[in-house]
Amino acid sequence: MTTAASVDHVLVVGAGLAGLRTVAELRAAGYTGRLELIGAEVHPPYDRPPLSKELLSKPGPVWLAEDLGHDLTELADEVHLGVRAASLRSSTDGVQVTSAGGRTFSADQVVLATGSHALRPPEWTGVVTLHTLDEAEQLRSALAERGEVIVIGAGWIGAEVAGVAAGAGSRVQVLESGPVPLWRQLGEELGQRTVPWYAEAGVSLH
Repeated sequence: MTTAASVDHVLVVGAGLAGLRTVAELRAAGYTGRLELIGAEVHPPYDRPPLSKELLSKPGPVWLAEDLGHDLTELADEVHLGVRAASLRSSTDGVQVTSAGGRTFSADQVVLATGSHALRPPEWTGVVTLHTLDEAEQLRSALAERGEVIVIGAGWIGAEVAGVAAGAGSRVQVLESGPVPLWRQLGEELGQRTVPWYAEAGVSLH
């Protein structure tokens, strides 16, 4: 069966955990129509938290996908990796997604599961964001030099990267715009309790 008589083809944009789960849940719900997925990265779906948690302890890429619980190639009819979506157009005939390379993908319905990305001013050089496996590899190479590292943001990822970098021998400073670390996630009272962690790890918090 399909979820609706008119929905014979679903295109999922985004090959992260959300994209993989979307495909898996559609199949689990009994959808038997055509499922196609495109993703900007060349890597199959993987778990992102270990990118910061295991930045230096587990450098290989294979383990990142160990615990996802689904095989995308078995669930989707077609998977296109290394394809970045650039535009979307909807009409009475369906939806069309055009890639940055000019390729067009058509479907009855499109699911956007592209996730979020850090905003980096184009004039900033020598700046690495941490969202993808390739960015983790770049950061890992930079940390091997054991120089000075400035982390912008004292959220969970910033704290994990700062701790890993300091443990590897880098001089680390963390810049946080809020009153205390993790104030958005935990509130100021609990966030204040994390401040000593930075000093204990040898990290300067500003």
